Amino acid sequence: MNISPISRQHGAVLIISLVILITLTGVGVSVMNNSLVEEKIANNQRDMDTALQAAEVAMKAAEDRILDTANPLTWDSFDPTVNPGLYPEQAPGSDEIWRLKATWNGSGSVVVNPSVQAQGYYENPRYIIERIGEIEEGPSMTERRMIKMLRITAKGSGTSEKSSVFLQGHYRWEN
Repeated sequence: MNISPISRQHGAVLIISLVILITLTGVGVSVMNNSLVEEKIANNQRDMDTALQAAEVAMKAAEDRILDTANPLTWDSFDPTVNPGLYPEQAPGSDEIWRLKATWNGSGSVVVNPSVQAQGYYENPRYIIERIGEIEEGPSMTERRMIKMLRITAKGSGTSEKSSVFLQGHYRWEN
Protein backbone atom coordinates (compact mmCIF):
# COMPACT_ATOMS: atom_id res chain seq x y z
CA MET A 1 0.00 0.00 0.00
CA ASN A 2 1.34 3.43 -1.00
CA ILE A 3 1.03 6.43 1.31
CA SER A 4 0.46 9.69 -0.48
CA PRO A 5 2.97 12.52 0.13
CA ILE A 6 0.26 14.78 1.53
CA SER A 7 -0.44 12.59 4.50
CA ARG A 8 3.24 12.58 5.56
CA GLN A 9 3.32 16.37 6.23
CA HIS A 10 2.76 17.38 9.83
CA GLY A 11 2.20 21.18 9.51
CA ALA A 12 5.83 22.25 9.09
CA VAL A 13 4.90 24.77 6.40
CA LEU A 14 2.25 26.29 8.65
CA ILE A 15 4.71 26.74 11.53
CA ILE A 16 7.38 28.25 9.27
CA SER A 17 4.89 30.66 7.69
CA LEU A 18 3.66 31.74 11.15
CA VAL A 19 7.24 32.41 12.28
CA ILE A 20 7.86 34.49 9.13
CA LEU A 21 4.60 36.38 9.65
CA ILE A 22 5.44 37.18 13.29
CA THR A 23 8.94 38.32 12.27
CA LEU A 24 7.57 40.61 9.56
CA THR A 25 4.98 42.02 12.00
CA GLY A 26 7.76 42.79 14.50
CA VAL A 27 9.81 44.54 11.83
CA GLY A 28 6.77 46.56 10.76
CA VAL A 29 5.99 47.68 14.32
CA SER A 30 9.64 48.62 14.86
CA VAL A 31 9.68 50.73 11.67
CA MET A 32 6.48 52.50 12.75
CA ASN A 33 7.93 53.28 16.20
CA ASN A 34 11.09 54.69 14.62
CA SER A 35 8.99 56.79 12.30
CA LEU A 36 6.97 58.21 15.21
CA VAL A 37 10.13 59.03 17.18
CA GLU A 38 11.64 60.78 14.16
CA GLU A 39 8.45 62.77 13.68
CA LYS A 40 8.53 63.89 17.34
CA ILE A 41 12.17 64.91 16.97
CA ALA A 42 11.36 66.94 13.85
CA ASN A 43 8.41 68.64 15.57
CA ASN A 44 10.53 69.52 18.61
CA GLN A 45 13.27 70.92 16.39
CA ARG A 46 10.75 73.02 14.46
CA ASP A 47 9.29 74.27 17.75
CA MET A 48 12.74 75.26 19.06
CA ASP A 49 13.55 76.97 15.75
CA THR A 50 10.33 78.97 16.10
CA ALA A 51 11.29 79.93 19.66
CA LEU A 52 14.76 80.99 18.50
CA GLN A 53 13.27 83.17 15.77
CA ALA A 54 10.94 84.78 18.31
CA ALA A 55 13.90 85.49 20.64
CA GLU A 56 15.80 87.05 17.72
CA VAL A 57 12.80 89.30 17.03
CA ALA A 58 12.86 90.42 20.68
CA MET A 59 16.65 90.98 20.60
CA LYS A 60 16.30 93.19 17.51
CA ALA A 61 13.46 95.14 19.15
CA ALA A 62 15.64 95.77 22.23
CA GLU A 63 18.52 97.01 20.07
CA ASP A 64 16.10 99.28 18.21
CA ARG A 65 14.90 100.62 21.58
CA ILE A 66 18.46 101.49 22.59
CA LEU A 67 19.09 103.26 19.28
CA ASP A 68 15.72 105.06 19.20
CA THR A 69 16.60 108.73 18.79
CA ALA A 70 12.99 109.90 19.02
CA ASN A 71 12.70 108.55 22.56
CA PRO A 72 16.31 108.26 23.76
CA LEU A 73 17.33 106.29 26.82
CA THR A 74 19.36 107.94 29.52
CA TRP A 75 21.56 106.21 32.07
CA ASP A 76 19.03 107.26 34.74
CA SER A 77 16.00 105.89 32.89
CA PHE A 78 16.79 102.32 34.02
CA ASP A 79 14.04 101.97 36.59
CA PRO A 80 11.45 99.23 35.97
CA THR A 81 8.79 101.08 37.97
CA VAL A 82 8.97 103.95 35.46
CA ASN A 83 10.23 102.15 32.35
CA PRO A 84 9.17 98.49 32.24
CA GLY A 85 11.93 96.16 31.13
CA LEU A 86 14.79 98.56 32.00
CA TYR A 87 16.78 97.53 35.07
CA PRO A 88 19.68 99.21 36.93
CA GLU A 89 22.78 97.33 38.11
CA GLN A 90 22.06 94.62 40.62
CA ALA A 91 23.81 94.36 43.95
CA PRO A 92 26.58 91.74 44.03
CA GLY A 93 25.24 88.36 45.08
CA SER A 94 21.61 89.16 44.28
CA ASP A 95 19.53 87.00 41.93
CA GLU A 96 19.96 87.82 38.28
CA ILE A 97 16.85 89.61 37.06
CA TRP A 98 16.54 87.58 33.86
CA ARG A 99 16.45 84.29 35.82
CA LEU A 100 13.39 85.34 37.85
CA LYS A 101 10.09 84.04 36.51
CA ALA A 102 8.31 87.21 37.64
CA THR A 103 10.48 89.25 35.27
CA TRP A 104 8.80 87.63 32.27
CA ASN A 105 5.22 88.02 33.53
CA GLY A 106 3.20 91.20 33.45
CA SER A 107 5.11 94.46 33.16
CA GLY A 108 8.53 93.11 34.21
CA SER A 109 9.56 92.87 30.57
CA VAL A 110 8.72 94.55 27.29
CA VAL A 111 6.32 92.67 25.02
CA VAL A 112 7.30 92.85 21.37
CA ASN A 113 4.46 93.53 18.97
CA PRO A 114 1.40 92.04 20.70
CA SER A 115 -0.08 91.03 17.32
CA VAL A 116 2.78 88.57 16.80
CA GLN A 117 0.94 85.88 18.80
CA ALA A 118 -1.28 85.37 15.78
CA GLN A 119 1.83 84.07 13.97
CA GLY A 120 1.79 80.88 16.02
CA TYR A 121 3.92 81.70 19.05
CA TYR A 122 2.71 80.36 22.39
CA GLU A 123 3.68 83.70 23.98
CA ASN A 124 4.76 86.98 22.49
CA PRO A 125 8.51 87.63 22.38
CA ARG A 126 9.80 89.73 25.31
CA TYR A 127 12.99 91.47 26.34
CA ILE A 128 14.68 93.27 29.20
CA ILE A 129 17.68 95.60 29.18
CA GLU A 130 19.96 95.78 32.22
CA ARG A 131 22.68 98.24 33.07
CA ILE A 132 25.75 96.21 33.98
CA GLY A 133 28.20 99.04 34.58
CA GLU A 134 30.77 101.31 33.03
CA ILE A 135 34.27 100.52 31.87
CA GLU A 136 37.17 102.78 31.03
CA GLU A 137 38.53 102.45 27.54
CA GLY A 138 41.00 104.30 25.37
CA PRO A 139 44.37 104.06 23.67
CA SER A 140 46.19 105.90 26.45
CA MET A 141 45.62 107.14 29.99
CA THR A 142 44.99 110.68 28.74
CA GLU A 143 42.48 109.58 26.12
CA ARG A 144 40.41 107.31 28.32
CA ARG A 145 36.62 107.50 28.25
CA MET A 146 33.80 105.75 30.04
CA ILE A 147 31.81 103.18 28.06
CA LYS A 148 28.45 102.10 29.42
CA MET A 149 27.65 98.39 29.18
CA LEU A 150 24.18 96.93 28.84
CA ARG A 151 22.94 93.35 28.80
CA ILE A 152 19.95 92.51 26.63
CA THR A 153 18.04 89.35 27.45
CA ALA A 154 15.39 88.23 24.98
CA LYS A 155 12.88 85.42 25.44
CA GLY A 156 11.08 83.69 22.64
CA SER A 157 8.48 80.93 22.78
CA GLY A 158 7.71 78.29 20.23
CA THR A 159 4.29 76.93 19.43
CA SER A 160 3.91 75.15 22.77
CA GLU A 161 4.47 76.10 26.40
CA LYS A 162 7.34 73.62 26.62
CA SER A 163 9.64 75.48 24.24
CA SER A 164 11.34 78.74 25.06
CA VAL A 165 14.71 80.21 24.16
CA PHE A 166 16.69 82.92 25.93
CA LEU A 167 19.23 84.98 24.03
CA GLN A 168 21.64 87.37 25.71
CA GLY A 169 23.90 89.96 24.28
CA HIS A 170 26.13 92.67 25.72
CA TYR A 171 25.86 96.10 24.23
CA ARG A 172 28.40 98.91 24.31
CA TRP A 173 26.34 102.03 24.76
CA GLU A 174 28.02 105.25 23.81
CA ASN A 175 25.39 107.93 24.08
